[in-house]
Amino acid sequence: MKWSKRRNFLWRKIGGPALSLALAFACLPLGAAEARAADGNCVIDMHGARTYAGLSSDWGKKWDEDNFTDVTDGTFDWDGDLTVKAGSVDSVSVTDGNSRLTVSGGTVGEAVSDGSVTVTDGTVKSVAAEGDVRISKTDIRRDVTSDSGDVELSGDLRVGGDVSAGGEASFSSGSITVAGSVTGADVTFGTGVTARVSGTVKGTETIRLNACTLAAAEIDGDDEAVLDLSGYKSTLPALENMREIILESNATATADHTVTAESLVLKSGSEFTATDPIELGSLEGPGVLCFHAGELTVHDGIGGSPRLVLDSAAGSGDTAFRADSGA
Repeated sequence: MKWSKRRNFLWRKIGGPALSLALAFACLPLGAAEARAADGNCVIDMHGARTYAGLSSDWGKKWDEDNFTDVTDGTFDWDGDLTVKAGSVDSVSVTDGNSRLTVSGGTVGEAVSDGSVTVTDGTVKSVAAEGDVRISKTDIRRDVTSDSGDVELSGDLRVGGDVSAGGEASFSSGSITVAGSVTGADVTFGTGVTARVSGTVKGTETIRLNACTLAAAEIDGDDEAVLDLSGYKSTLPALENMREIILESNATATADHTVTAESLVLKSGSEFTATDPIELGSLEGPGVLCFHAGELTVHDGIGGSPRLVLDSAAGSGDTAFRADSGA
């Protein structure tokens, strides 16, 4: 919302103040005027065929056009909590870091917030926030971004671009499609989730696969991340740059691409099958590792008595696996 619109909005709200008050207001710094203009929670909704912004308290009263600003297919900024219920706006922005932008209906181009964003319905082109982002059962046509917070996707939905989180990017329920890549410090795919990611899933700390179904171009650990498999029972996407791979006791995973990691931890009751070469710094049991004869290399050591199973025939004198001297 342009400053001229904000000023007129406030002027109508206070109903023509005395000259002395108007002069005092005019002498305020711009920031103070904007903050005063944005007192209260704001709602964008439709009246007739037009889209209006007004204080939530005014929407429940008899219609008075002086209490509202026409924002049809325009831009609107607000310094407090803002809810879009219906109508059409090109962009909305919440400029207060402690406030929330909520989209529960309508058509929104860019949804931007210095605080958090929640989308539960409507049509939204893109979402960008400094804080947390929650998207539920609503398609986003382009990117979903949180600079320093978490991004949670739930319910059946599609993101037409990338998903990026400064904290955790989580897929908590439903069937979720991402046309781009997924990036976060942590990335979590919850139990029962079906996720399709056209690009890379990249985490810098922990990537968690629970009892989910995941299709992705690859999983990239950025040389730092731990891949934690809990209840996962399927074939993994290609793994790149993993520091550590952990299979919890109820995990059964298959890798049909070359696997390289600093360590592989197989907890009791877990099973990891490698159909291509696997190269590890260390291997820890007591879970099961299945591999082709001669295609396992361990550089630093084997502990915890893992069960090693050759799933291809090995004749007398053939190499079962390779280990560095002293490993």
